[in-house]
Amino acid sequence: SRDSRGPLTKRGNRWLRYYAVLGAQKATQTKYGDPRLRRTYFSVLGRHGRNPAKVAVARQLLDLVHHLLLYEEDYQAPAARKA
Repeated sequence: SRDSRGPLTKRGNRWLRYYAVLGAQKATQTKYGDPRLRRTYFSVLGRHGRNPAKVAVARQLLDLVHHLLLYEEDYQAPAARKA
């Protein structure tokens, strides 16, 4: 089993890490982004601050992309929850 917590490691392509964090930042800035990513961002933001929250979302985003590529699936954004 794989641990999905913790920081992004320094063992990969630095540009992939850089653009993953940039993508995570953009995905959480818009109200039309993935609700799961926004939920993660605001959850970590309250506990650890802005930069760790962006890295947590980047990690989740990379896991999502890996899953989609591995299983050759199309991305289906979840519907936003109604209040």
